[in-house]
Amino acid sequence: MFKGKSALVIGSTSGIGLGIATAFAARAANVTFNGFGDGTEIENIRANLSADHGVEVYYDGADLSKQDDDHPHRRWLDRAMNARQMAIA
Repeated sequence: MFKGKSALVIGSTSGIGLGIATAFAARAANVTFNGFGDGTEIENIRANLSADHGVEVYYDGADLSKQDDDHPHRRWLDRAMNARQMAIA
């Protein structure tokens, strides 16, 4: 359903956010997930999502509560929205 698309899921290292990231991966979307937590645990989540669903999974621990117009996520979102090639949760 989402093959070739990308999803950026904020707050997705646990709970509902992780469930959403997993659902996108299960539907063949590449996923970038974001949030706080233990580095080893987060790497295990990233590796398992990728292996379980055969998609690219990236992690970015940026604190998105801070305003930064030049933040890489903002540029990524702007490009993706213009290309209409992603889903955001």
